[in-house]
Amino acid sequence: ELHAAIKAATAVDTSTTAVTEAEPAKIVISGTIELTGSVTIPANKSIAILGADTQASIERADSFKGNLFEVSAGSALYMAKKDATKTDTTVGTLTVDGSVTDGSAAEGSLVHVAAGANFSLTTGVTLANNNTTARGAAIFNEGGSVLLTGGTITGNKCDNGAVYSTGTISVKKGEGATDSEPSITDNKKVDGTTLANIILSGEGKIEVKGEITDQAKIGFSVESPAADLTVITKADETDTDVFAAALKNLASQYEGDTTKFTVDETTGKLVAAEVTKPVVSIESTEWKSGTTA
Repeated sequence: ELHAAIKAATAVDTSTTAVTEAEPAKIVISGTIELTGSVTIPANKSIAILGADTQASIERADSFKGNLFEVSAGSALYMAKKDATKTDTTVGTLTVDGSVTDGSAAEGSLVHVAAGANFSLTTGVTLANNNTTARGAAIFNEGGSVLLTGGTITGNKCDNGAVYSTGTISVKKGEGATDSEPSITDNKKVDGTTLANIILSGEGKIEVKGEITDQAKIGFSVESPAADLTVITKADETDTDVFAAALKNLASQYEGDTTKFTVDETTGKLVAAEVTKPVVSIESTEWKSGTTA
């Protein structure tokens, strides 16, 4: 039972080790787990959830409308692929699915990341199909830290984006990830047509933490765009050339109103789009009585 496994996990002694530096307690999911309430990752715990095989999934019960996972301040949650080993050759993937039978809208996200909390997603994990009125169908990052080194976020429907972030969203291609990862694509507003992948709000930014290829799909927009607002930043450990290539790719995937703002490919800041002024031409200067030409 997922709740019991998390409760039983040993807490991190944060007086000596940061929660993000501690070895996470691994919980391996078999089959399908249907959640009828939120799963909370308490402070001072580091938890990794993996699938036992390619059939592992965590789903929303039809009767439950809230957040599937609550990542508390001072905790860390990893959703990760299980790699094969010499003693266990089975590769494990994980799908977290927010769909319900009648197609009605939920009121929560798949993962809510509180301020001071940490959430990581790797290759082999999919966050999908959450139709919600919440902020962020897949992830609501409320001032925490989110690291995407792979995985897929797709098929979610929410006017506030699949990922809604007032904190940092760090991205890079992690070990074992395909060139198209991380992939945050084909998420829509409730109208079913308008793209709503990542929405940055307030202090929200995308941080380039390493290489991403030009095939990575990371569409984003800004809730309150303004000139000179920095929306893409470089992590200290990221090589300058790696950042330049990633920035160019990310800037091209801006989904906001490009008639008003675009993303500068060299600074990561929003710049006001140039306004094309109408051209007035005078075809004749000859005045004739009774005419306007």
